[in-house]
Amino acid sequence: MIQETSKTAYMNLPMGDLQDKVLKILETYPTRTNQEIGAMIGKDASTVSGVMRPLVKIGKVVEGMKRICNVTGNNAIAWRLAKAPQQIYSPKKLEEITVEATKLFK
Repeated sequence: MIQETSKTAYMNLPMGDLQDKVLKILETYPTRTNQEIGAMIGKDASTVSGVMRPLVKIGKVVEGMKRICNVTGNNAIAWRLAKAPQQIYSPKKLEEITVEATKLFK
């Protein structure tokens, strides 16, 4: 059951702005996890998840692959744009990209 305070906080988020940021990240840095995207835009993974669901529903974002998340070190879904090819990077390269993107989106 979702708490009323969580619903209120979610409804007060500027979704268009967050969706735009998520799409821009996935255009620039394909195959990002919720945690990685959250680290780039200064939001937590649950906020990113709430943004991702509508983007999946309208067909802009799809599951790319499951891989190790650079933020948590756990297996996670890496999202990608629906029309973008999957790209595979080494963990070191993903870390470099995440650091660079964090600077751009803050």
